[in-house]
Amino acid sequence: WFDIAPPGPGTLIAEITDDDAGIVTLGTMFGVKYYGLTYNNVSVNSNGFFAMGTNDYRFGDNSGIPDTHGPPAMLAPFWDDLDPSAGGDIYTWMDLANHKRIFQFEEVPIWGTSDTQTFQVILLDQDYHDTPSGDGQIMLVYETVTNPVACTVGIENPDETSGIQYLFNGEYDPHAAT
Repeated sequence: WFDIAPPGPGTLIAEITDDDAGIVTLGTMFGVKYYGLTYNNVSVNSNGFFAMGTNDYRFGDNSGIPDTHGPPAMLAPFWDDLDPSAGGDIYTWMDLANHKRIFQFEEVPIWGTSDTQTFQVILLDQDYHDTPSGDGQIMLVYETVTNPVACTVGIENPDETSGIQYLFNGEYDPHAAT
């Protein structure tokens, strides 16, 4: 865990940090190869999910993976009805020395509760961090998870026909460590 929230080096994502169901598309700073396609931007949603490329899906009513519900090319570190308008913040930082882009949800509560979540999505530049497939590495990192009973964790392809579901509504995949 490398904390980018203050006093760390991160920059507040002002467009969504105080918005319930907000979304913003940001540049990745390097091409990110995801399921064989290269993306130069990522849509970040305040409900705890990301979509590679530009997307305007913004809802916190999560589903399993794969499913056509939700955005295509999704990264779901903690897809739930999160509410940063009630507290917490969302940050980003480009770690140029280590060739990675970090996004951090800092103490963001689940809507209508005081249960806060702190987690990161880290995109690694595949030109510096090789993989057997040539796709970029994506790390989902957690500092504090207080209530994972209604969230989805996993990734999904751009066609929404394949993916890896790690957790859905409190049920772990049989191959996932709890």
